[in-house]
Amino acid sequence: EVADADPGFGPARLAKALLSEISKDPTTATVHAGEAARLLSAEGPGEAHYLRAYALQRTGKNEEAARALVESLRGGYDFELVSRARIELARAQNDAQAEARLVELLVRSSSSPTPDQLAALGRVYLRQERIAEAERAFKQGLEQAPTHTGCLRGLAYCAYSKDDRLKAHALFKQLLEQDPKDIWSQRGLKQLEQVNLRRVWTDDFQRKDGEVLNAWNIESPYGVGV
Repeated sequence: EVADADPGFGPARLAKALLSEISKDPTTATVHAGEAARLLSAEGPGEAHYLRAYALQRTGKNEEAARALVESLRGGYDFELVSRARIELARAQNDAQAEARLVELLVRSSSSPTPDQLAALGRVYLRQERIAEAERAFKQGLEQAPTHTGCLRGLAYCAYSKDDRLKAHALFKQLLEQDPKDIWSQRGLKQLEQVNLRRVWTDDFQRKDGEVLNAWNIESPYGVGV
């Protein structure tokens, strides 16, 4: 009743938006959150815009959700929380450039980014094939937490992609020492150990003395995914 009484009460309307979201009715949640943002414009509409963005994304309106998140920041809502939501939205839209830009913004906004944040930044760089930058991010994370799984995996992938098999092998082994059930590292180590079995016979049998050239080239593709 308070929410619907003229001229309306922002916190009550925001509560109705939350209840609609809990009831899995994002369309109604969007309406209530929008009205809450209007009613709370003088006090701080950030949370209402944030909730509206979440509801909009649930209904597939990603562009509107992105604008609502920007309004949430302008309305004074928590920077890190909104930034993470924007990153997730960019990922859902398969927008690697926007995702990278937003992750960089989040990391650089912190005087001491966490290993988790640096691992996330490195993974974004890898998706853009920015190997050197990814490597720096993973190494920075490991300076704080030498056993951080995400950063170790990232460095292992960087070494693997550069065909530095000795380094990749050592990193896969380290990961498996930390977690013997790590399937990703098991697969990477297996690929490295089997690389000699992936050679292709290229002898052209053209030697005049009739001897076999025994020419083997490593041409068959192999690898692990990010």
